[in-house]
Amino acid sequence: MGIAQVKTTEIKNRLNEIQADALIFLRRPSVRDAMTNQDHRQTDHHPVLNAAIADAIKYQRFTDILVFDRDGRQTHPAPTQTPRPEVDQAVHDALASGQTRLIDLHESEGEIVFGYAIPRIEQGRVAGVAYFERSARADLYGTLAQWHDPSLAGESLLAERKGDGVRFLSPLAFRPELLPLTLILPGNDDKVLAVKGLNSQTGLVEGRDYAGNDVIGATYRIDGTPWVIVAKALRSDVMELANVVSLVSAVTAILLLATFSVALLGILRNRHQRHMVEQHSTMKAILDNLPQGVVLLDRELRVQAYNSGAYQIFGLPADSYAIGKPFSLVLRQWADHCGFGPTALERALKSMGSPVPLRFEMPIRADGGKGWCTLTHTPLDNGGFIRTFADITALKQAEDRIKTLNSNFLTMLDNARDFIYFKDADSRIVFCSQAMADITGHANWRDMVGKHDFELFPPDTAKIYNDEEKPVFEKGESVVNKVNPYYDENGKTGWVETNKWPIFDEAGTQVVGIFGISRDITERMNLEIALERSNTELEQFAYVVSHDLRQPLRMISSYTGLLARQLGGDLDDRAREYLAYILDGSKRMNDMMASLLEYSRVGRRGEPMQKVDTRLVAEEAVHFLTPIVAETGARIAFDGEWPQIEASPNELTRLFQNLVGNALKYQPAGNSPQVVVKSWNKGKEHLFSVTDNGIGIDPAQADRLFKVFQRLHAGDRYEGSGIGLAVCRKIVERHGGSIWLDGEFPGPGARFVFSLPGDGAANRAAP
Repeated sequence: MGIAQVKTTEIKNRLNEIQADALIFLRRPSVRDAMTNQDHRQTDHHPVLNAAIADAIKYQRFTDILVFDRDGRQTHPAPTQTPRPEVDQAVHDALASGQTRLIDLHESEGEIVFGYAIPRIEQGRVAGVAYFERSARADLYGTLAQWHDPSLAGESLLAERKGDGVRFLSPLAFRPELLPLTLILPGNDDKVLAVKGLNSQTGLVEGRDYAGNDVIGATYRIDGTPWVIVAKALRSDVMELANVVSLVSAVTAILLLATFSVALLGILRNRHQRHMVEQHSTMKAILDNLPQGVVLLDRELRVQAYNSGAYQIFGLPADSYAIGKPFSLVLRQWADHCGFGPTALERALKSMGSPVPLRFEMPIRADGGKGWCTLTHTPLDNGGFIRTFADITALKQAEDRIKTLNSNFLTMLDNARDFIYFKDADSRIVFCSQAMADITGHANWRDMVGKHDFELFPPDTAKIYNDEEKPVFEKGESVVNKVNPYYDENGKTGWVETNKWPIFDEAGTQVVGIFGISRDITERMNLEIALERSNTELEQFAYVVSHDLRQPLRMISSYTGLLARQLGGDLDDRAREYLAYILDGSKRMNDMMASLLEYSRVGRRGEPMQKVDTRLVAEEAVHFLTPIVAETGARIAFDGEWPQIEASPNELTRLFQNLVGNALKYQPAGNSPQVVVKSWNKGKEHLFSVTDNGIGIDPAQADRLFKVFQRLHAGDRYEGSGIGLAVCRKIVERHGGSIWLDGEFPGPGARFVFSLPGDGAANRAAP
């Protein structure tokens, strides 16, 4: 029977439409709030969601809608009692699986209903579930009750398994006294058509019905449900109709010739219809592949046709544009789904019947995010309308990014303390920071746009700036950390450190502009000048102290020696002791002054920086120590990879000589010194170490080691002025490195380590 197949299709379509409407509702922001927002839980005071539920019940024929959070608690409307067990079970199944669950037909408040528990998925997680209830009488029983052949005594019905039996779900024509869901027959009677259908015997079948009548019918399963649909008629009526059909077939043969001409006309008509179908299919394919959404409305503003873009743009299901729906209802669904307010909705509603074309922007929610589209309204000659939608989300986002970037850029220009500027190919200002406007006497940096340096600065300063930009434009070379003078608005001289970079065209071959940043270093320059002056004065003072004052000291020492020789026989022991103190003090003071003179000369009388082989320099330093090496029987070894670096040769030699000399000096009595001088690389630095087996150094005294005249041992035990390591530190720091005592060296002895920069970084070290 074709009746069963037709009704199966009708019910499937109806169930799909129900789920599509439910999904539209589920995507509303108000539903998400009810699921996740604590402010909306356990309350009926959510006007947007209340209005949405009222519209869904009124227009989409839902009988009830319940909202649950991710823990399965009902959040809207506020529950007055525990949900029915079948609903509660379906909700928890949907939460656990993330899949839609059908709530089977059951009785609720005197009516047979069914429903769906549908999860809302956000970022791959279940945010909650909504339960949508429907009336079986409105959605199922009406379709089943329509019997298309009054000549046959038959009916259509729904059945399902119930335990070991078969339960009939719909009203029964041959047992009208029984209510739906009340009749249950044994499930092992394979003569009953419903049992055959549940046992997968679909299609045309013959057997008995629930009343024991011999029947012929058909059964089909409804996908996504436990239901089987049965359409059947009494066997006696079917056989009687078959006999009549045989008589009619004889008469038909007589009339065959007369029918030929009518058939020919039908063939031609069918060809025309096929042509129209092909044209329609072609047009639909074209429309469905358009990036814009298209909706066709009739005179009453109901949806007549639409393409796939119409629902894809809004992130809505395909069935959201059900044919025949009022377009106002669709707009209201958008309003809640897309989150735009009543003003935008009212504007869209007012434009629906406009007799003139309109175009405006409106918000959408595509792919789960916020978006925008253009709505174009075009009246048609037949009284209908076409509405087209174009997704402009990317354009709006680009506009927003440009606005934000421009706002941030202007904020930076208005507040930056550096002089930032961009010049075109004619070296004229395109934009600059307000700080640059301030030093040139302009209230606003925009007043400087289009001006040249010769219009902004004194001629001599402008010429400096203009000359340094020539190689940038001509050769594409950058200006890096160049110090230039400038004059502020009061004519006072200041200093800037300037960097300028070429801006190339798209081909990367032609310089079309310059981007520059100049930082005011006037305060730094003044400090450096003052520091240099102070250092010069200190060096002169140290020179005077260590050089000029040594002459009177030598006189004291000489005349004291003369007194000792001339009066030696006449002096008692105490007098001779006093003279010895004077001579010893004079000698120590002379040594200290000589050391101070040496310290002051570091960086002032050293050889200029040049490429040196560090291994050769270290070996030369050891060569100068040959007498001490021979005297102590020391062994000195070299280890590691020794680089070539930029350094002052005589200062680097002095550095190694002091460190190795200390390693030879500070030894226990009778000990044979063992010294290892090593070099290795670490990143962009070169590291050097001098390790000995001497008396060692307490790590707690490390802070004193590199200070001037700081001695850790008595002078009568180890000679020295206490300035050797201070000289080492000054040499290392002048070369851009650092020096330290290795506090983790286990001993015996001590290890000093110093670093020097590689890749020519020594050239950039402070003098």
